[in-house]
Amino acid sequence: MSDSPGATGATWEQPTLDGLEPHGPSKRRRASATTAKRVGKQPASHDPIAHVMLYEQAPHLGRTFDYLVPQDMAEKAVPGARVRVPFGHRLLDGFVWQRGHSSDVDPGALKYIKTVQTHGALLDAAMRRDIELIAEHFGGTVPNILRVAVPPRVASVDNHPAKIRRRVRWGDGLTKTDVEELSDEEWEAAKAAINEAIQHLIEFRTQEGAALEKKFNEKVDNIERLLHSIEPYEKERVPKIREQIVKGLEQIPGVEYDKNRLEQELIYYIEKLDISEEKQRLTNHLKYFRETMKET
Repeated sequence: MSDSPGATGATWEQPTLDGLEPHGPSKRRRASATTAKRVGKQPASHDPIAHVMLYEQAPHLGRTFDYLVPQDMAEKAVPGARVRVPFGHRLLDGFVWQRGHSSDVDPGALKYIKTVQTHGALLDAAMRRDIELIAEHFGGTVPNILRVAVPPRVASVDNHPAKIRRRVRWGDGLTKTDVEELSDEEWEAAKAAINEAIQHLIEFRTQEGAALEKKFNEKVDNIERLLHSIEPYEKERVPKIREQIVKGLEQIPGVEYDKNRLEQELIYYIEKLDISEEKQRLTNHLKYFRETMKET
């Protein structure tokens, strides 16, 4: 007897792993493949969700994305640690911004962190908070400020700590290595350099903002000046239009018209040409624009 699904008297059953519900032949192979990749990994028992800030400058990626923390990385993937995570069909770098036990994403759709690339937290809680405040104050994204606080060159070296933490002693025939780690004083100096770079960024953005404010005020002043300049022309506009309409009617031979009806139509037509409402709206917009700039 054939064991194929279409054979007489045979019952077809999808092979499954323990703990997984069987899938019928209508299920897509892609879902099965995704499930197979997750087999053998267990999420961390404490705070299994990592909220990761990607090290990318695209505006739509300026937020955290949720990933599962494998149990064997639970002690390494601490907040502030640099990690590599799957994103679509690529692997992207990022930083664990927070750890938690819940996510707004369906747990079945979450992916695991691929690797942890640093020994401990590269960004402490205070630095992460400062980066968020700078991004909020200047209207940027957290990844943009993050790339200033941790430049790509520093990030690339940190991906390969052996380049700076291990030094081969060639005289010993490559059999011994010296482990070189940063002292507390060196780490404090590095943090001071990063804080200084952030302060320079704040000063530059402050100067840039002042220049933009000056330019915006010039543009607003110009609009207000043009708005006031049209008032003399506005007073002459209605009589000229009225004169043109009457003159046009008089030039048509053999046409008689009711002057009272013409006056009524002209009143309706002139109301449509009135721009007082638009002028008032523009004035309010300019005033609101100035007030908003003073608040920020």
